Amino acid sequence: MKTKNLITSGIALIVVILIVVFANQIANKKPSDKALKFFPEFSVEKCSAFQIADSKDTVKVKRKGDIWIVVEPNEKEAMQKSSNSPLIDEMDSADVGKEESSGLAHQITEYPADSAAVQSALEKFEKMKKDEVISQNPEKQELFEVDEGNGVLVEVWNDKGNSIGKFRIGKKGTDWSSHYVRPVGSNTVYSVRGSIKYSFFTEVKRWRDKSIVEFNKDRLKTITLTKQGSELVLEKEIDTASNAIWNIVTPDGKVKAKKAEVDKIVNEFATFRCAAWEEDPSLTAEDMGFDEPEIVITAKLDNGDVKKAIIGNQKDETSRFWVTTPDRDYVYLVNENIIKRFDEAKFEDLKEEETEEVAEKEA
Repeated sequence: MKTKNLITSGIALIVVILIVVFANQIANKKPSDKALKFFPEFSVEKCSAFQIADSKDTVKVKRKGDIWIVVEPNEKEAMQKSSNSPLIDEMDSADVGKEESSGLAHQITEYPADSAAVQSALEKFEKMKKDEVISQNPEKQELFEVDEGNGVLVEVWNDKGNSIGKFRIGKKGTDWSSHYVRPVGSNTVYSVRGSIKYSFFTEVKRWRDKSIVEFNKDRLKTITLTKQGSELVLEKEIDTASNAIWNIVTPDGKVKAKKAEVDKIVNEFATFRCAAWEEDPSLTAEDMGFDEPEIVITAKLDNGDVKKAIIGNQKDETSRFWVTTPDRDYVYLVNENIIKRFDEAKFEDLKEEETEEVAEKEA
């Protein structure tokens, strides 16, 4: 009987130990990565829009077909930015880019978004984790700058147009790479690593794509600079060693060009970017010099594509020139030092000097 009691007691002890061990394992078990994510159901493919707002500015970025665009917030949206109302109402496509005056630089309500900035934001949505609970006391929200009057408010929508969440980013955490974040509707403040605030800025113009012309320079066949009616045409050919050689074919027939100098022009135009945009709707094409442009640059590619930029006058009291393209409604402002690269391209400076040996052979 005594032995039986010992066995029963031993079994009971083992059961108690197993229960304690199991309970400790449950208590110490870390939440899954999915449980820690701010947006566990988020996917880049199904994200349709996101909006970022602070006390001064609001920026809205949304998907339009295969591209992302920056939408200028109207007065109604500005009033809504701190409310719970979705801010991705569809715009009437017929009104996009609609002229409000006879000026060329009409008021445009949407711009292509900078792909790198959009990609950075989407990656943050996908990877954001609740690293550490800092506070659940609503009275401390102001301290962490995540209360209603502080921080950066971010909201994201899915492909159905439904908000999948919003959060406020507050001040930096105790280390340089973390910030305090509070999901809207919750009193819990988390520390979130990854310097997320730098991906969610509210300056609208920083979200716009500054590209004017962009192409693969290896596919370039000819580039033409037209200045006050005179043309300078540069043509590329490939030698037997598969090296690119540039020739000037206009104005004086085929003449070998200095490759290094031509490459500077090509490199500048293949990644032609602006510093800002002209947004004064009262300006006309004549005002900006597009009726008699300073320079017209035309690049022809081996697939038949043509890239063209029209450079107008210098804007008064600035070091920037007005620039436009035939395929877009935007009027850009480009810094003078970039325009100089094209303006200073002259036949005499680009022509390869003949060596004495070549001159003797031709003689």
